Amino acid sequence: GVSEVVDALRTVLLRHAALRTRFVDDGGDVRQVVDDAGAVVLELYRVARGAVARTVQALFERRQSIVFRRASDWPLRAQLVVGPDGPAVLLVVLNHIAVDGAGALLLVAELERLLAGQAPDDVAEVGSPLDIAAEEGTPSLRQRHARTVDRWRRTLADAPATAFGHPPFPADQPRFRALTMASEAVTLAVARIVARQRVSGSAVLCTAWAQVLGQATGNTDIAQQIIVHNRFDVRRRRMVGVFAQPGLLRVDLAGRSFDEAVGAMLAAMLEAYRSGYYEPEEIRRLLADLARKRGTPVDLSVYFNDVRPADDRSFAGRRVPAEATEQRLVELSRQTTIVDSGGWPRIDATCFVTTGRQDRATTVQ
Repeated sequence: GVSEVVDALRTVLLRHAALRTRFVDDGGDVRQVVDDAGAVVLELYRVARGAVARTVQALFERRQSIVFRRASDWPLRAQLVVGPDGPAVLLVVLNHIAVDGAGALLLVAELERLLAGQAPDDVAEVGSPLDIAAEEGTPSLRQRHARTVDRWRRTLADAPATAFGHPPFPADQPRFRALTMASEAVTLAVARIVARQRVSGSAVLCTAWAQVLGQATGNTDIAQQIIVHNRFDVRRRRMVGVFAQPGLLRVDLAGRSFDEAVGAMLAAMLEAYRSGYYEPEEIRRLLADLARKRGTPVDLSVYFNDVRPADDRSFAGRRVPAEATEQRLVELSRQTTIVDSGGWPRIDATCFVTTGRQDRATTVQ
């Protein structure tokens, strides 16, 4: 019933302080404020049985038009489509300034358990952004931050200024296009390499992406950013909030076979994960200082983000799937699809690649 949906939303709001936060201007700075009480609006759409799917699709297509006023609104909006038999679909729209991708998945998992009449996996109290802020002021995390800044400085000292050396040219609008590839062949090919080399699927995909980028640009030594989820301890793994930050990734693939490149990429990715938790303003100052010393900024507008399920990113105990034969891969490659997913007039990236999963197919956007 509707009341059970309301109870589930109330429970996650109480458990996760990030869902009860606002971002207010404070003398030129922006501060995250945690509220002890308040409310979100649950929009109800009561429709006939045959109109449920149509209503859900219409709401989903309008999700990007929802505006969050960061100083006054909590970062969650909920819409409930109710059919003749009761609640059918719950849609939740989150403000990315307060919830990252891993936090969104955690929230969905908790809502699914609550709506099934179960308790969350972890019924203990979870922390809040205030706890994390206090921890980040401790000597140990300040030292970790200093090591991270030093690693970024050393890595970028002689990095190429840009991956894209092409001269500017007039472009159609929207300037930045979104293309989505879906390929079961990629899924099986990655599984073969993971089993053969005992590496992560993320390293395989990132290597393939880097090689394609190198072929397109003529540059094999490219400094780019990889999204690090920064949930490497128990407390952060169970908190809804924002922990993801870009990590610095630089690998020169010149003269390497693909297997050699994957090994080098895995080592570089692990180093990026270790140094992906930092004070962003300090990194911005570092980049500005490097630009002054070099006479040109280092272009870090190339990104890679693997948002596939955790099981897909793991490489423990993997075996080559029996169906991953050369012949089958050739057959499946012919079924790979690429569709235009729209675009934007501007975006804070020259190229942003995200890998995901859709049924048996790996998606690359």
